[in-house]
Amino acid sequence: SDPFRHVPELRGRLIDPERSKARVTADVLAHWDARVIELGGAPDWRLPDAEREAPDLVWNHRWEHDKGPERLLEIVQAYVAVGLPGKFHIVGQQFRTIPPAISEAIALLTAHQLLGEKGYIENLTQYHALLAQSQFVLSTADHEFQGLAVMEAMALGCLPVVPDALVYPEYVPAESRYTTAAEAVQRLAHPAGYAPRDCVAPMAFQAQAESWHNLFIRLV
Repeated sequence: SDPFRHVPELRGRLIDPERSKARVTADVLAHWDARVIELGGAPDWRLPDAEREAPDLVWNHRWEHDKGPERLLEIVQAYVAVGLPGKFHIVGQQFRTIPPAISEAIALLTAHQLLGEKGYIENLTQYHALLAQSQFVLSTADHEFQGLAVMEAMALGCLPVVPDALVYPEYVPAESRYTTAAEAVQRLAHPAGYAPRDCVAPMAFQAQAESWHNLFIRLV
């Protein structure tokens, strides 16, 4: 599935070189919106649609213990048992020691021909394309201050499937949060009907700038 099928003129042109090192910031999201409008794309170009052949999902976090590798393995086991068809991408920065649960999850997905991309994706355009073509973004984190990886994926149209804890209830609707692996897989099997971009839009640069400006006016 081509993430740029509706606006082919954006392919390879959306991010300029000066921003190529950024992973996600509010001004980058605003920049993307400006580029879409400039090149004639629709404002909702990132939203998931029915043209995807299978509901791919991406787990895009550091491969460390605070990102919940054991919970990831539980969800992968349940995902395989249920027989969901989408590719399961496990991407993110790796370090010298990889948690065994992540290796087990990758091996299980590989054995069932469900593993998509894995490891760290250096090229930002390729990483964004992966997010844009995936229907879900999964978090299994035990520790999270803001959830930037999830927010970035939501801005690109991915429905979140996240723990019902940490910072997630602040911007992820209840129908996309889970407390058990079985509930997480249920969220994947029955996608929510809202637009994930709308949930993170208030964090965009323009919205934040207006909010801070109004606060400043009130204070002075």
